[in-house]
Amino acid sequence: YLVGVPLANAYGLRVFGRSIWGALLAVPLSYNMIFVAGFANMLFGAPLMIVAIPLLHGTLRTSSWKRALVTALVIALLFLAHAHLFMWTGAMLFLLTFGHFVYGLATGKGLKQRLLKALKAAGIALACVVPTLLLFARWYSRTFGEGRTSGTVLNATSGIESNFGATFRASRQLLSTLVDIFEITASEKDTNGILWLMLLVGVAVAASRLARMRQAPVLELVFVLTFCSYFVLPDGLSGHDVLAQRQPAVALWFLPALLTPVPCRVSRIVRFLTVASTCALTYFLLASWYEPLRLFQKGEVAGLEAVMDAAPPRKRLHYVKLDPSSRYFTWRPFWHIEKIYMGDKLGQTADTPGILSTSCIRYRAGVDIHRNGNHTPDWASDPEIWRNFDVVLVRSWHPTPEQKKTAESHGSLVKRAGDWELWQSNEAGPL
Repeated sequence: YLVGVPLANAYGLRVFGRSIWGALLAVPLSYNMIFVAGFANMLFGAPLMIVAIPLLHGTLRTSSWKRALVTALVIALLFLAHAHLFMWTGAMLFLLTFGHFVYGLATGKGLKQRLLKALKAAGIALACVVPTLLLFARWYSRTFGEGRTSGTVLNATSGIESNFGATFRASRQLLSTLVDIFEITASEKDTNGILWLMLLVGVAVAASRLARMRQAPVLELVFVLTFCSYFVLPDGLSGHDVLAQRQPAVALWFLPALLTPVPCRVSRIVRFLTVASTCALTYFLLASWYEPLRLFQKGEVAGLEAVMDAAPPRKRLHYVKLDPSSRYFTWRPFWHIEKIYMGDKLGQTADTPGILSTSCIRYRAGVDIHRNGNHTPDWASDPEIWRNFDVVLVRSWHPTPEQKKTAESHGSLVKRAGDWELWQSNEAGPL
């Protein structure tokens, strides 16, 4: 993600005839609420989302079947990564295709030639998305059909007859939450950085009017539409929170397109000021992130890797979320930390995405998932945890002598490092 987003931006800017200087700012902009909150599937899909737009644009212009295959593959991978990103990108790709369709109708010698040109663009775009649409149709039928109750689904989204259980926020709440979305660290440096970023964007956009763009501002429009969608999309669906709140952070992935400096032939001074400001702001944002990241890794995260290394593979893990927040970052960076066990040790956790009816993982039956909401210091006295989970991960647990004795009577301490502890149950049933 941290490497792919800047590279995807550089590729997209090149395809649309922009300077790649803006891609430099994509490096610090990758550190946003989606990154801090640990939305791993969205992080994986981010470079695919950015690349899909210039890929389809290039395919529509060149009509290359090899490029079309690559485009179809990227779109399919994007869907498998995250349905939210796929559906929003699909809307952007539709608008891009519509633009090519209209352009085809408007250019050409005769009506027949123009109509054929427009239909060709529509046909190529359709061919690029058909494989994924077939996957999507299967996913949709399961998500709002038998998949809502089959297997171990615990959170099912309402169907279209109930508007998918959509909820919306009032305008005042939207504005107040928007500020919170950009407050990533506990300090005010990142907020100040956003203010400087807004100033730089305004100056760069104004300066860009000195030169005529040779290609349509596609990436720029994607940024504007994605950001504005925050005020239109639902705040959540039934069983799914934090929907619209993700859009401003997604929009930041396309912001570098607005920072294209003018060519030297137009104004060397304006180009130099834009490039210098971009470099300076990149340094400022990275510096404001470095210190909290260093303290976060040195203090709060220290020991987690050692504890995970000591965890037995392919077991069931219960994560006691005593305090998922951080002194250095907002958006509860420890909320999804147990997913590391799924990735590193191929184990199962109680809050696996497989419990959602909208997860692509629902294509195949999963193992029985037991969910336990005991996230209190007295978790060791809950026999349900010891019976249904093989290992228990806990952070910042300061037990009383009685609580520690209770834990030792049901299991044994596998590893303690930093603020992290891993306990193994002596009473867990078979997988």
